[in-house]
Amino acid sequence: MLFYPVEGGVADIRLPVIGVAGIAGTSGADSGLPPGADLGIVHVKATGLPELAVSDTETLTEGLDVATAGFPMGSRALEGPDGLYQLCPTLQRGIISAVLPFPGRRPKAFSVQIMTHGGASGSPVFLPDSGRVVGVLYAALSDTARTARRDACTFPTGISYAVPARAITRMASRVREMPQMRSPADAPDLNQLICENTPGHIYRDGACYPVRPAARPLSLPNLELLNPKKEVVHE
Repeated sequence: MLFYPVEGGVADIRLPVIGVAGIAGTSGADSGLPPGADLGIVHVKATGLPELAVSDTETLTEGLDVATAGFPMGSRALEGPDGLYQLCPTLQRGIISAVLPFPGRRPKAFSVQIMTHGGASGSPVFLPDSGRVVGVLYAALSDTARTARRDACTFPTGISYAVPARAITRMASRVREMPQMRSPADAPDLNQLICENTPGHIYRDGACYPVRPAARPLSLPNLELLNPKKEVVHE
């Protein structure tokens, strides 16, 4: 589902899902990924989607400034007292706190000093100055404690884990070879879907046009209104 701002409100655009591939089924034993990396790729029936530049050659070092954009706590953070309250992702900023298991050319993961919650998995980790993606969040470190009633509880620590971008590029290349993940010939363009869901617009010949209201025929009363008779006042 895609929420897109249009004149007079927000368009609710539903994108059919063609296929889903998980990282466990595409990475293989030689991936070098950390255990528990539960990422997946969802292929929707649409073309012309926005793209993010992925940098799988960026050297990951401790102290590097990074940021994330996602939806922590899922839909709970988007709901307000009167219904839907937020449509855009939540931005957070921090640094790479550790490269795992140690700094090198092919790290298995890295941690960031950004507090995340359930629902943030899959958020891109990118460089603030260029927007290039260097990883994807997949887990967070939580601590445990007990309440006054001795009930166990967990709370976030401010440390989250991400899969390096090279794992994403490798996964994407393998997913493209799967028959169920190929785009059908009749997949519509995203601009077409947005146009068709925008009131007062029509999509034709690859472009979106506003629909003008039909002209009202000129009848005799209308002509009289356009050319009102002048009254002559005799003194």
